[in-house]
Amino acid sequence: MAIDQKVRTKQDSKSNCLDDFTSLSEHYNTTRAAKEVAEKELAKVRRQVEEARQDWQKKIRERRREVRTIGSAVCAVYDAPWPKLCIAVGVSSA
Repeated sequence: MAIDQKVRTKQDSKSNCLDDFTSLSEHYNTTRAAKEVAEKELAKVRRQVEEARQDWQKKIRERRREVRTIGSAVCAVYDAPWPKLCIAVGVSSA
């Protein structure tokens, strides 16, 4: 009887161990899948941020060009009576 009890105990332990392994494997796989989804979302957001930053930089460059163009036109029309204005917009009065 003692041997039968030991066998049952060992079988129960083995069964419990397999159950634990199964639930841990499921949890690991679920966590890994969630991590992959989160990494994809993060990559998507990073791309969006980078695109937005590039768009803003492009707009700033365009605005600076416009300001220089307007400033040079003003200085040319008025023959640079306001050198400080021309210097402020980045146009040489020479």
